[in-house]
Amino acid sequence: MVARTPSRRALLGSIGAATTALAGCVADDDGPQVGLGEVQLVNYLEEDVTATVTIRRADELEYEADHELEGYRTREVGADVSDETSIRESWMGDRVHYTVDVRTDVGSLETTYSTSDVEELVDDWGESDCFTLLMRIDSDRLSTALGTSETCPQDD
Repeated sequence: MVARTPSRRALLGSIGAATTALAGCVADDDGPQVGLGEVQLVNYLEEDVTATVTIRRADELEYEADHELEGYRTREVGADVSDETSIRESWMGDRVHYTVDVRTDVGSLETTYSTSDVEELVDDWGESDCFTLLMRIDSDRLSTALGTSETCPQDD
């Protein structure tokens, strides 16, 4: 049996077909399943906390602000145990990659959460169009929780 060398044209054609097939496997044309709808910060510490929140949307800086969250020992008797703030902006809700970075002035509490982290945890969003990211400030960590929303800020 004699080995046959493919023609240059056949070789180039097969490389193009293989590249197209591979691109279909690794490309993320659909983007994320849901958009970022809201970021909530909750302070469960006795002392006041300043939390710096940075949000990138499709790798572009969209939001950076300090939020003063009151500690529960400084509040009036009968007030809620935790202080919270909510960030909900009109540019949120698009199905693009988001990165949320939260740093506090308490110790070294810092965390970054991204759309990729969210999609690793949730397979089926049902009827939800957006997710809510809850950041809880505790004495030794920033805890995160996810929620869903049927509407996005751009829908409001």
